[in-house]
Amino acid sequence: MTVKNLINKTMNKTIIFSIFGIYHILYGFFTTGAIFFAHVYLNSAFIPKSFRWENGRLKDDLRLFKYSMIILDLIEIGLLIFILYYINMWFLTKTNYLKNKFKLSLVTAIITILVAPIIYFLILQLTL
Repeated sequence: MTVKNLINKTMNKTIIFSIFGIYHILYGFFTTGAIFFAHVYLNSAFIPKSFRWENGRLKDDLRLFKYSMIILDLIEIGLLIFILYYINMWFLTKTNYLKNKFKLSLVTAIITILVAPIIYFLILQLTL
């Protein structure tokens, strides 16, 4: 292998993983916005009114309502993780860098474990 081929291969790999990294940053912003929007505007439509209201007045204890909101947020995060997994699978198999599905799952899990708690913490701080 010549030096020129080595440089081209390294640059090619660097460009591909740069695109992959930028995509994950953009996906993190998208998921933050999507989960925040769902948390604020959509989730309360799926929770029974009895968790929030009692005899026409707001309940003093809203723990059940908040727990329901957190469970719905976790379900939404899980769905977004599946979307991330399939997009990673598509991207990494197209670039021929990752063909083993276990490694792909591991990459997606590591990225999600690093990003999801930060996103969820930000959402909780903004809405509670």
